[in-house]
Amino acid sequence: MPLASSSRVFARDNATYVAEESEYGYVPWESAAIVFIVLFGISTFVHIVQSLRYRLWWLLPTIVLSGVLEIVGWSARLYAHWYFTEENPFIIQIVTTIVAPIPLTAANFIIIEKIIRLLGPRYSRLSPKAYLRFFCSLDVIAFIIQAAGGAIAAGADTTSVSKLGSNIMLGGICLQLAFMIVFTLLVSEVFYRYFKDSPVRTPSADEKLGADAYALSEHPRTLLMIYAVAFSTFVLLIRAVYRTCELADGWHGVIILTQAYFVAFDACMVVLAIYALNFFHPGFLVFGHELL
Repeated sequence: MPLASSSRVFARDNATYVAEESEYGYVPWESAAIVFIVLFGISTFVHIVQSLRYRLWWLLPTIVLSGVLEIVGWSARLYAHWYFTEENPFIIQIVTTIVAPIPLTAANFIIIEKIIRLLGPRYSRLSPKAYLRFFCSLDVIAFIIQAAGGAIAAGADTTSVSKLGSNIMLGGICLQLAFMIVFTLLVSEVFYRYFKDSPVRTPSADEKLGADAYALSEHPRTLLMIYAVAFSTFVLLIRAVYRTCELADGWHGVIILTQAYFVAFDACMVVLAIYALNFFHPGFLVFGHELL
């Protein structure tokens, strides 16, 4: 057999072996894993320093936790580059990468609650505390559902159990996508009404901060925070749409078996979201003001 033909046969047989034996349907890219471990590692370390600098301890169980989960997930994928037939690293990366952005989303909810108080609750249909309690509660529920579904699906011994876990995960990500859309619409209305000065109701005498909050909201820092949270929420929304399509397509679908999609629409989106809050940090832009 000619050398060229022999090489093609070997490559085809090797690809078939990988597709059949790998837990992923492919070999995870070593370079991508290293890049994202480094990126998430840098961002997480900086967020820890920033949380200490501004004494914003809620950053630890939100943004920092999100970064740690991503590091664990991508470390498992790096290990799987050499041991792609092993089940444990596959389970670890499935569970961690599916739930990692959820604490990051919770951070956006907390920041928005503060921004609405600055802009004036009169521009919002919900009170600032209602935003925080309602959407953070849904965030926790989505976290639990997706983590449970991921663990069941990844460790399943039968097709039926795997499908059950996949459906649970899909339900969790659909819930997350739904409340993110509702959150985006509600917050967009707040910003629209604020910039148009069209309040939902007349400001009450006891509304916290009152006219001072309106003057403060004109500060460029507050506007930068609004743009940063809007950007972070937008890219996480893209990621949620991708994950919904991925799970709906099934474990053997084209989407989940295409590594480039995962890198572009999951990892890159989370990197953009987490770094946006490094460069436009809430501690500097809104939480550090003397009125707070």
